Amino acid sequence: MLIKKDQEFMVKHRRKGTFRAKAIRDFDTEKEEFYPVVTCEYVGGCVNDWIPGEQIPCRKCLCELVFD
Repeated sequence: MLIKKDQEFMVKHRRKGTFRAKAIRDFDTEKEEFYPVVTCEYVGGCVNDWIPGEQIPCRKCLCELVFD
């Protein structure tokens, strides 16, 4: 699936939970291992916390992108 820069979507992550994110560049979900996204809201993890606008690691095998 092709994702465009600044496109917003929900991420269902197995470890970080569900959160809203935005693409920082165009990418193809079939070709990328790590998705280039920033979070649009606070995300609290087990070890790290991410604030809105901060790049958050989203590995292909651990998350699902959901569009409204």
